[in-house]
Amino acid sequence: MEKPSQPTVTPSAGASLIPPRSPSSPNMTRGRARSSSIADLLATPPPVKPDAAGKPPAAEDWQTVKLGSLTQNDKLVSITGDIAVEAAYGKLIQHNFTSLPVLITPGVDVTQAESFDYSDISALLLLIMGHLKPQGGSVVPDELEEMVRKARAGFDVPVSFVMGLSPKDPFLTLQESETVLTAVEYFGRGVHRLLVTDDAEREVKGLLSQRRLVTYLWDNARRFPSLEPLFQMSLHELGIGSSSVISIAGDKLVIEALEIMHHESVSSLAVVDADGNLLGNISIVDVKHLTKSTSAHLLHSTCLQFLTVILTDRGLENGKDSYPVFHVTPNSTLAHTIAKLVATKSHRMWIVQPPNHQPFSPPSTPSSGTHTPAPASQQQQSSASPSLLPVSPPTQFSASRGLGGKLIGVISLTDVLSLLAKSAGKGDVDPSEARRQRRRSSSSSTRSFSLDSTTVAAAARRSVSIERPPYVGRGSIDRGSRR
Repeated sequence: MEKPSQPTVTPSAGASLIPPRSPSSPNMTRGRARSSSIADLLATPPPVKPDAAGKPPAAEDWQTVKLGSLTQNDKLVSITGDIAVEAAYGKLIQHNFTSLPVLITPGVDVTQAESFDYSDISALLLLIMGHLKPQGGSVVPDELEEMVRKARAGFDVPVSFVMGLSPKDPFLTLQESETVLTAVEYFGRGVHRLLVTDDAEREVKGLLSQRRLVTYLWDNARRFPSLEPLFQMSLHELGIGSSSVISIAGDKLVIEALEIMHHESVSSLAVVDADGNLLGNISIVDVKHLTKSTSAHLLHSTCLQFLTVILTDRGLENGKDSYPVFHVTPNSTLAHTIAKLVATKSHRMWIVQPPNHQPFSPPSTPSSGTHTPAPASQQQQSSASPSLLPVSPPTQFSASRGLGGKLIGVISLTDVLSLLAKSAGKGDVDPSEARRQRRRSSSSSTRSFSLDSTTVAAAARRSVSIERPPYVGRGSIDRGSRR
């Protein structure tokens, strides 16, 4: 991204929860102890529940756990391709999901499915605003133009149409008798979701995502002693993560952020200032703040302004003024990083420069969650916060506030799962494999094009609105899982 011209940014003193190396007062010493104890607590897996006899569960090998034990209580919620986007979006909100399986041949083969998620909502907004032009594919040109006209006029369009705007991975299926290690292999290659079926592959038992599996391993880590050595190592020692980061300057427009996420096939962007200081995080799920007609103007607000909207809305939803910290340092342990990923329900953590300026050594294989190198000015790094604490969000961001320190890298769920696969002897797992395929698909499926600005503005006022009450489509199958 082009570096905007902004004043030099000095990270806020309150942003760093690491006390100075040589405290000059007893208060600083006590502050260090408090911060260390909080960091230790965050890096400790939660206690596991005792069995029926009140005894702690026996230690076992995580690699041999059957997938059926992760999905046995699932209730699958799925849709079909002919359902309206508005109705599908309503289901995402109603169930607090980030994605839904879309059955291709319902009633015939329930294992054949694709996914509908917030990237489809984002793609529809880009289409309405004139920033995407779908290629015909299997749709005849007249029908394609009609769909585009309907979308811009604010009429319902089917999920099957918008799913063609974004690169998609078909759902892979695994039987419930297969093991967690098999799922980790797939996820470590960049696959995001799997359908778990019965052994006859006639019935879908549940949906398993990267985030859900990592959460399961973290919540049950005390049962899996073989994970302990890895968990206690730092990101720097493990050589995990990537120094190639897709970021956006805080003074760029929100619609530019959506375009970058679409074309780069990533689900979040780091927002940085002119000096590469991390200011915040914009996720594809944040598109839900843009779906009302009254929110259309936010598409042309700056990313800094949008961060304020995100934090304000999150505070209202949670009933308190707090926001998650989306960053770690190369010195953070894997346990601490996973704890943050689980706590923030994120797919990646941004890596910022630690106070001692230890250089970050990325692995030879780039992270699946990154692609575009950060500007050279972003390689000189500063301070960071290792702990996850409720912090009152600023009512207004300013160019003099750096929340996380200098951005130097990123670590994703794919990176974590790829590491676990390799630690189990699966050395050929490439975390970039699936993402490369999605990017090739993205570059061949859509093109940017321009429209008269008056036409685009009118279309936005009419159709950037997906705000009717949640809808549960008739004939939908309620048999699957929350991510």
